[in-house]
Amino acid sequence: MLIDNKLNTARFHLYYNMMIFICLFCVALALVFGLNTLDGQITIGFSVVFFIGYLIILGINPFYLSTAFQNDLLVIRYFNAHPWLKKPQMMQIPYIQYANYEIISKNMGLHSVLILYQRLPEGVAKYPPISLGAFSSEQKEMLIKSLNNLAKR
Repeated sequence: MLIDNKLNTARFHLYYNMMIFICLFCVALALVFGLNTLDGQITIGFSVVFFIGYLIILGINPFYLSTAFQNDLLVIRYFNAHPWLKKPQMMQIPYIQYANYEIISKNMGLHSVLILYQRLPEGVAKYPPISLGAFSSEQKEMLIKSLNNLAKR
């Protein structure tokens, strides 16, 4: 079973690019109009509004996440949806070493992260958190259901 949020991640990628472009365009217009004119101040206001929107999306920290349940491995591939902060990463957990998972809500429930745990001979290892900001509620439900089924094995 494959769970991924490719479309949502592409949407956030587009939002990042659009907001940066609009901010830069508004600043350029303000410089053309002059900063002391009403038109220049209005365009600076628009630029500030779009920059705040950019910061809000940056705070959600959407990640591309693809989980595949292959033969005897849980394979998770993920990277940040920001156009310039992409750093592809992957983790593989054998089913028999899978311990548990945890989903933690942050920012008053607006943002949640997934933390996976793996049993090792030395104890339980905790993987770094993966943001679920780009996941829809249906995708989160599918992921939780799949991870719960994996824990029962």
